[in-house]
This record gives sequence, C-alpha cells and structure tokens, in this order.
Amino acid sequence: MYHKQDDLAKAKGVDTRRDSFEFGLLDRALDIDLPLLGICRGMQLMNVYLGGSLVTDLVSSRFEDHDAPENEMKEHPVSFVPLTLMSALTSVAESNVNSYHHQSIDRLGRGLMITAVSHDGVPEASEWSLKDGMPFLLLTQWHPERVPQNLLSEKIARLFLREANIYKKNK
Repeated sequence: MYHKQDDLAKAKGVDTRRDSFEFGLLDRALDIDLPLLGICRGMQLMNVYLGGSLVTDLVSSRFEDHDAPENEMKEHPVSFVPLTLMSALTSVAESNVNSYHHQSIDRLGRGLMITAVSHDGVPEASEWSLKDGMPFLLLTQWHPERVPQNLLSEKIARLFLREANIYKKNK
C-alpha cells in the first residue's frame, strides 16, 4: 500500500480492504473527471494511488510530532509554494493549520506537486502539477472542516463546492 514495504510495521491501523475499496473509488472518480478534495488520509491515499510513497511514521523518521492527542487541536505554520492553486487561494505566504497526522508524503506520486510545506519539511498540501485536461484536485494534510470559522477553510470549501457545481451542471 505505501510503496515502502520495509516501513509497513510502523503504520498504524492498516486496513487493506478499505485501501482497496478507496482505490476503486479513485479509479471511478478519475474516469469520470469528478472534482476531488482529499483531506489527511485522502492526500496520502491519492499520493500512493499515483505511485508515490509515504513516511509511515513522522517521529521515528526524525520529523516533529504532527499528531495531536485525542480531543485536542495542534497547530503549526505552513508555507505556501508560489504560483500554485493553493497560493492563489490563500493569498498569503504562510498560515497556521491544524495537525492530526503521523504520516506524510515521502516520494511524490505521478502528476502531483507539493503546494504547502511545514517548517520541518513535511508536505502539507498538493495538487496536479499540470492542470490542463485534469479534474479539479486539491489535497491537504490538515483538516479544514475542523476549523470552519477559519478564512482558509472557507476558501477551500467554497472553491471545492464551486467546482462540484460546475461538474454537476456539465454532466
């Protein structure tokens, strides 16, 4: 699943049935050009689906701890890569985001580019590197739905809903 069999023992909660099911959903979604917003596991899943790999445990790989204890919120700053959909959406160079993950992108999947990075180098957002002819795709490692009053969360939600409505109208 992770394209890094040696590290699979460090992965928490591996569910191969779920992985297979969700890969099937991605097959169908991409076949019909469905707009996609991947959050946390969704970002990781899409990266692996496209042939990339994951850091299966950030702390044991010498990154900061990005996971929050249950029922707590952890935040950290991310820097946005200029000239990307994410940077156009945010209109800022840096912002704080919430953090609940112990894995991240390691080797980038085919066709993706990193669009936000934490200060310790963990990829926090990605999108298509070439958008022409591709369905809408925005991937975030953080959970915008858990901070709905945040301007960045609202912008992400509005953009995705706009893309979904355009898709619905055109299909």
